[in-house]
Amino acid sequence: FPRNKPCGEFYSPPVRGLLSSLGAYDAVAAAGISGLPAATLHIAGRHCAGRFDEARHPWAKAGGFSIERRILDAILWKNAVQSGADARSNIALRSLLRNDSGRMVGARTDAGDFHARIVIGADGGRSRVAREMGVVRPIARLQKIAIVSHFQCTSEERRPENSSPAIEMHVGVLPNRSGVMVCGVGGARYGARNITLTMPESEARRVAALGAEGYVQEALATLFPSVAESLHGATFLRAQTCGTFGHRTITPIAEGALLVGDAANFIDPF
Repeated sequence: FPRNKPCGEFYSPPVRGLLSSLGAYDAVAAAGISGLPAATLHIAGRHCAGRFDEARHPWAKAGGFSIERRILDAILWKNAVQSGADARSNIALRSLLRNDSGRMVGARTDAGDFHARIVIGADGGRSRVAREMGVVRPIARLQKIAIVSHFQCTSEERRPENSSPAIEMHVGVLPNRSGVMVCGVGGARYGARNITLTMPESEARRVAALGAEGYVQEALATLFPSVAESLHGATFLRAQTCGTFGHRTITPIAEGALLVGDAANFIDPF
C-alpha cells in the first residue's frame, strides 16, 4: 500500500456512514473525494436519472462520491493499524489450516503459519478462502471481464452547463449482437475520470490483440461516442484488467471461518 486496484471507484451514500463508524471518514474526505449526487443510465438513445438525496437514508443528502482505490485502501490500512491490527503486507496465502475434525484454525502463508479462533475471508471476488471452503458457485450470466482505465482531464469545461457530476452507466451492443458492453463513467479528484468497461469473456481475445488501452479507445469511439467526446483532450493514464467475476456462495460460514464482502457474494452493481 498504496497500490492500484481495478475498481469502478464509486461509493454510494451509506459508505460515508460506514467510514464514519470506523473513524476513517474525515481522513478520506480530506484526501480529496469527488462528490456524486446522482446516477444516470444511458441506453438505446434514452436516459434516466436518479438523485441520491431523494433516498431515505441518513447519509443520502451527502450523496455518493468517488476516490481512487490506491488512496482509499491506504487510508483504511493505516486506520486498521492505528486501531490495533497486526497488519502484514506482501504475504501470499498458501492454504487454510484445519484441525483433525476439519475446523479452520488458521492460515498457511509464505511468511509462516498464523493461527486464529476465526479465519475471516475478506479477500474479494476471487476469494482464495471461499475456494478453500468449497462454497463458490458461479453465476453464469455474470461471467464477465472488465477494464478499468483512468484519464486525466485538463478541465471540466466540456461538462454541460449547470449540470451536476454524476455516476454514468452507458449500455452498448457489441458488433454482430454478440453481447452487451457496459461503460461506467465516474469522477475522481483533480479532474481524473474513471472509465470502466464490462464485457463478455468472449472479448478477452480482442483485448489481448489490441492491448487494454487500444481496446478502450476503440470501444469508446464505436460504442460510446458521447463518452469519447467528453474525454477529448484528456490524457490516458493507465488501464487494468480484471475477471472473471460473478459468483455466489452456498454458505458464507464454516467451522472456524466466515466470508465477508465480495468474498461472500458478488452483487451486480448494475
